[in-house]
Amino acid sequence: ENKMKEYLSLALALQSDVWSHAGGYDENQLYSVPLKPLGILIKRLEAKKVRIYNDVLNGDNGCLSISYESLYEESFDLANQNWSKLLEYLNFEEQEIFMKLSTLPKLLSITNQKSHRQYHKIENLEAVKSLILKLTSSND
Repeated sequence: ENKMKEYLSLALALQSDVWSHAGGYDENQLYSVPLKPLGILIKRLEAKKVRIYNDVLNGDNGCLSISYESLYEESFDLANQNWSKLLEYLNFEEQEIFMKLSTLPKLLSITNQKSHRQYHKIENLEAVKSLILKLTSSND
């Protein structure tokens, strides 16, 4: 839903390797994002999104369109509703949905990296933002 946040998070994750270890971000580490590889990756991901949207999500084909951001809403009630929709769409039984939703607060607290709080660690943040804006502005 928010391409800037999506790609800033990706850039930070790629540089910090946070996805491959459970410890989270190093509080003392700064990261410099190589612009050319990030730009290539963004262009590929954007093209893939367009293909997926055109092939799968366009029209009435029984697909559920739900975003990562909607599953990690700041409002727990909204996140809960979105998780419920997703679990129903995936044909979970009512009791299973209830059990999964009862653990949702804990799940959200341990799986949300809150990378937006770490963007200041990107040394070339303005250049990264400019690149992201340049590569995604025509796709909105």
